[in-house]
Amino acid sequence: MNNGETARTEMRRARSFLEYADDDLDAGRWARPISSSYYATFHAAKAVLAWITAAAKTHGGVKRLFSRHAVKDSDFPSDVAGTLGRLEQMRLTADYDAVEWETFTGKQARDAVKEARSFVEEAEKWLQRREGL
Repeated sequence: MNNGETARTEMRRARSFLEYADDDLDAGRWARPISSSYYATFHAAKAVLAWITAAAKTHGGVKRLFSRHAVKDSDFPSDVAGTLGRLEQMRLTADYDAVEWETFTGKQARDAVKEARSFVEEAEKWLQRREGL
């Protein structure tokens, strides 16, 4: 796969995670949409990195490289970029905290999905300015 194909594949994955989040919101589940929201931003960030040709395999690597290459060295909006780290922290609670995961509210879940959607939309705009993905 070339960089454009990888970026397109990662964006399809990002949009799929937004769909999963929407389905879980509709079903009244609050922790899973938070996790899916993070993964939507994670894959959108990987799409941008694929275009830049900065590959990362770990969550921490994606955050570091995205911050360096997409935000500092490019024009991805820094206020939107912060969503990746915020949602990662929420995802860790949603996925791994045996007690706290049940305390998420519908508002928190809807807000997480909204933030993720904004991130994915910004990533799509960023990529479209480069290749028309």
